[in-house]
Amino acid sequence: MTLVFIHGIAQDPDPGHAGAITESWRGALAKHDGDGRIDAQPRLLCYYGDILHRYSRQRRLPHWADPVSLMTGADGGLMLDLLIEIVQSVDFRLLGLPAPPPSMLVIADTRDFLGPISAYLSLLPADLIALLRRFLLEADIYFTTPAAAAEIDTRVLHTLGPALAAGDRPVVVGHSLGSVIAWKLLAQWEAAGRAGQVRQFVTMGSPLALRTIRKRAPQPFRRPAFVAEWRNYYAATDLVAGGQGLPLDGLTYTHNHRRRGMPFPYHLAEDYLDHAPLAENLAAVLA
Repeated sequence: MTLVFIHGIAQDPDPGHAGAITESWRGALAKHDGDGRIDAQPRLLCYYGDILHRYSRQRRLPHWADPVSLMTGADGGLMLDLLIEIVQSVDFRLLGLPAPPPSMLVIADTRDFLGPISAYLSLLPADLIALLRRFLLEADIYFTTPAAAAEIDTRVLHTLGPALAAGDRPVVVGHSLGSVIAWKLLAQWEAAGRAGQVRQFVTMGSPLALRTIRKRAPQPFRRPAFVAEWRNYYAATDLVAGGQGLPLDGLTYTHNHRRRGMPFPYHLAEDYLDHAPLAENLAAVLA
């Protein structure tokens, strides 16, 4: 049975970087793979970081207020919409920040990042600000640049498609933006009436938890019928997932699992994979 990985935040002009990601993910899982069952499975990685790198070099981030962006972005303000939702969803006290100012309660109406909101977010560690910037930029590239989305989808489908069509019921693992791309392509595969089955779909740190992302994905938002089970792993401190799991209303055979004790910066794929319950789940599925 094949494990198909779709990576998240990663920009490198060299497609050969895929090997480094694969080995890093393999190493994280190996810590909880006592009998080698997971390691024995064929592994494929859908790498598109070089495409993101190329398009990101063509972009300039919009104006920043202090260290936190006033990201109006393209496409009617996707980046700003994402930033607002993340600010509203995450309990920043878990990140060591003081309780948010009352003005955050009306942020969606005022969109005022010039005053206390900008000052509040500037308290985040530099690495978290960098992570947030990178995610917002990559999401904006993927969702507002049709040429980029088409190129990325084609690249990922080049690896994912044959695994689906081969009939060996692969396990598909998507991290961060990669989980969104994977779900979109699985939904489109089903809509096209193509044959195939997925034994389990695993998502980690998924922006699909954000309604701003879901409304841009194929509708309705649900588990594709040929996906036997969907397990989503998130951390309450993960900014990219808004600190929350998927909305489960109407999603059958779909489960949220909170990753407790997630190491800083709370979003790395290796830290999600270096988690006994996730590895044990994969081992059971691959049995």
